Amino acid sequence: MVDESTDIACQSFMCVVVRFYDYESKIELLQVFDTKNLYTVDKGATAENLFNICIESFKKYNINLDNLVGFGSDGCSTKMGSQNSSMSSRMQLYFPGIFIIKCICHSIHLCCNQACKSLPRRCEDLARNIYNFFSHSSKRQNQFVQFQQFLNLNVHKMQHTSQTRWLSLPSVVQRIFEQWDALLLYFADKWLSEKFISVENIYFQLNDPFTKTYLYFLEWVLPKLTSLYINNYYYIFCIFTF
Repeated sequence: MVDESTDIACQSFMCVVVRFYDYESKIELLQVFDTKNLYTVDKGATAENLFNICIESFKKYNINLDNLVGFGSDGCSTKMGSQNSSMSSRMQLYFPGIFIIKCICHSIHLCCNQACKSLPRRCEDLARNIYNFFSHSSKRQNQFVQFQQFLNLNVHKMQHTSQTRWLSLPSVVQRIFEQWDALLLYFADKWLSEKFISVENIYFQLNDPFTKTYLYFLEWVLPKLTSLYINNYYYIFCIFTF
């Protein structure tokens, strides 16, 4: 299995994870095998380069390529594209009979993203705007704690949305509902005293009944999707351990 990522220094790299049978412990193991930088002066994250990096990594550690039985990754075009334009097509060309497994969680996520385009952006904007308003100001966070304590709510920080951390999305919506009354009071006070455009946007979104209705829908549907991700991770695990 391979995937790409970018570290805190903005360096892109590819991680190779392997699943194998360990004869000493007599169990199957899943381990990070190698990590490689993707970008050089004349090469980037092309399908050909990704494939070559992966194969060179196996050769470096004297891994018999005849032992490769499966390849898995997300569904991006460089890894799962058609014909000879992807890693998977090259794997099938050089290793006939190899199993190609696309991450179904990524596929479901793409379907959900497409479905969410029919929803107004106000819910996503509200979650992001609330988090950004508090994230870089300890003063605002401490002021908000006073409103939480006044309403006898749990003193929790607001959470942040992410395009890749799918399992965190339900908790973002749940946290907004948990702190809804405190948020209403806090931003009403801020709007009356400061009149900042960022505060005004959040204040009016919180007081829009349609925004709350859409958030209720998301609170209901998101756990169903994330539980599906978890079940599929377990299902995929069972396939490989059968």
